[in-house]
Amino acid sequence: SRISLKIRDKSFTLQTMQRWSIKLSQALALSRNRGWLHAGMLMLGAVAVMAAFFNLKIWYEPPTEPDKLAHFLVGRWVAASVFLVAYSAIIVRVLLVARTGRSLTRMLLIVPILLAGSLFLALAVALLCAVAKEVLDLGGLGSVEWFDVNATLAGAATLVPAVALIMACTPVFIPLDMLMQLPRLLFVDMQSGLQAIDTYARASKEHAGAGGPAEVLLVEDDIVCATAAMNFCKAVGMRCHHVATIADADAFLRANIKTMRLVMLDNFVRADDRGRNITGRDWLLALKDLPFFQQRRFLLVVISGHTSLLGPAAELADLVLQKPWQPRQLLQFLKQQGL
Repeated sequence: SRISLKIRDKSFTLQTMQRWSIKLSQALALSRNRGWLHAGMLMLGAVAVMAAFFNLKIWYEPPTEPDKLAHFLVGRWVAASVFLVAYSAIIVRVLLVARTGRSLTRMLLIVPILLAGSLFLALAVALLCAVAKEVLDLGGLGSVEWFDVNATLAGAATLVPAVALIMACTPVFIPLDMLMQLPRLLFVDMQSGLQAIDTYARASKEHAGAGGPAEVLLVEDDIVCATAAMNFCKAVGMRCHHVATIADADAFLRANIKTMRLVMLDNFVRADDRGRNITGRDWLLALKDLPFFQQRRFLLVVISGHTSLLGPAAELADLVLQKPWQPRQLLQFLKQQGL
């Protein structure tokens, strides 16, 4: 009883984790949520880069004179403030695109251009502030030092490497718009894949447990197509044996040639254990001159999504069906052949 309780607890935990994972994947697939996540990552990244470069003194030397140093620092603060305000406007624009349901990827492609414009705007505002200060000094508020304008621009220019790094990192976020949709697609594919495997396993088990020799040889490497074909054989009352390679098909056909009534063959199937990628077309061309094939009593139906590539092998088949095929068409053909 303790073991069963532990198993139940683990099963409940796994189911809970699965439900939360599905909810998270569905949330990430929404355009609006992806927009918020993009905006948060872009804004936090920009602030972090700006803060890091703001405190580094590797590629520049601040002025030593107190007055020039003050203008240098003011230029940096003004430029940084203007840039971050402009960057916030870019983020708002990204969110507006997300709310309208349009492509975020297209919007993110022009973000580097907007960043460059924001940098030029920050430098221009810093320059205007420096010039305005000197103009006010001309009115008697202080002493005019036009070299202070150079110090202000030098301080603002120290932000250029930070903006360049932000521009370089922006394309990294473009594939993220698509990558955030992958979890939902993976869960959908996983669920549909597991359902397809379960359906195929049930169909194979029914044919294997039907008793008696197999009357139909099915050569197909896609389990969804194979399940449809096996369900058709069950509906018409014939036992089916399914293989996925030409090597297995050839061996089974030679061993069960007397009981075989129908062969359903796909053109492109899986490579065998030796890595030989033999197609249905190649197999038919190799069989056409063999006595047991020329004297065959079974019908041969080729079901392929590329019937135009069969070439001369199409003439060796009694019927060629293009995927997706109609069961009624095959049923009518079998009735006409007296099967």
